[in-house]
Amino acid sequence: MAIESFTNQLRMLQDVKSNIISFKRYMVTIKEKYKNQINSAESGLFVQDFTIPLKNKKNIFEDKVNETIDKIEKDLQILSKQETEIQRLMQEARNV
Repeated sequence: MAIESFTNQLRMLQDVKSNIISFKRYMVTIKEKYKNQINSAESGLFVQDFTIPLKNKKNIFEDKVNETIDKIEKDLQILSKQETEIQRLMQEARNV
């Protein structure tokens, strides 16, 4: 019974981890797409009055995304530790 419970917890944890990794990839992609749009506007000879505020907002956005990615990395480390602990508990339950 305990092993089933640990197996379910491990499966749920792995699902959460997978979703977080997907979200991290999305954050990296959206940051790059926004950067590319700003670069396109600059190369499209848009007026600097238009592109300079966009570049400033892009920098703020990139900082927020980078902070979020850093938080995600820390959370993934915590999840990995929890995963290891659940696996250890499963092994103990098998040995009882």
